[in-house]
Amino acid sequence: MGVANALYFLEKYDESMKIYNQLVESNPDFAAARAWKAEAHVMRGEYDAAVQEGRKALELDGSAALEGSLAWVLASAGKKEEAEKVLEHVMERSSKEHVSPLTIGQAKLALGECGEGFAWLNGAFAERDTQARGFRNDPWFRQFHSDPRWKQIEQKMQQLQ
Repeated sequence: MGVANALYFLEKYDESMKIYNQLVESNPDFAAARAWKAEAHVMRGEYDAAVQEGRKALELDGSAALEGSLAWVLASAGKKEEAEKVLEHVMERSSKEHVSPLTIGQAKLALGECGEGFAWLNGAFAERDTQARGFRNDPWFRQFHSDPRWKQIEQKMQQLQ
């Protein structure tokens, strides 16, 4: 799956999708591959397929991370009310189990709640979330690179390295 993810980060979504499809065909219960496939669908503007894969990933692996990913997919697909409900459940879970602040922050940003989204992203650095090291390479976040709050996050990422 590493090659598919590398292609995703290089914005070669068609090529990454081929590999995700092969992974899912050979192992239909591979929840992580389905979640990444959902993300690639979002980046290709294929929102119905993204939601379908995101739901299937969560069905296979009921983790808070995949539920948060589904909230992001739903928000990206314009299904704001459903995304908010899913995200609310993720936040309830965060009081009982670890949920990466990046997961919540990304969903908040997709919902257009930028102040809260950036606050959650900053929270990832406060708790030294290991996922904080690589998310700046995610092409979806590029839309926020001109925001001054992103510049602050960039500085914090450089301090982690």
